[in-house]
Amino acid sequence: MTAGRMRDRVAFERQSKGEDEYGNPAQDWAPMFTVWADVLETRGREKVAAGVIEASNTATVRIRTSTQARTIAAADRAIFRGAAWNIISPPIELGRDRSLLELLCERGVAN
Repeated sequence: MTAGRMRDRVAFERQSKGEDEYGNPAQDWAPMFTVWADVLETRGREKVAAGVIEASNTATVRIRTSTQARTIAAADRAIFRGAAWNIISPPIELGRDRSLLELLCERGVAN
């Protein structure tokens, strides 16, 4: 993939555990790294869950493979286009030379 298609900046975050000011367990998102990516959003959809209509979008994100990129897990999240996206499938390697990683992301449901 040429550099021209990598037009979106995508930041990856991982959930970190700690304590709040009262000593209670707390979870927050810690930054991992930021890369250029090719993002393709698909049409949104609506579904009814527990009597409530939820809207969601999916996006396919392609990034160049690297040591950092290989650490991405489905429990992490991606930040791009002003929104937090859940990673719903771990990255898969693309191409004969495995130079790209592709992951599927979703937003609009329990981010």
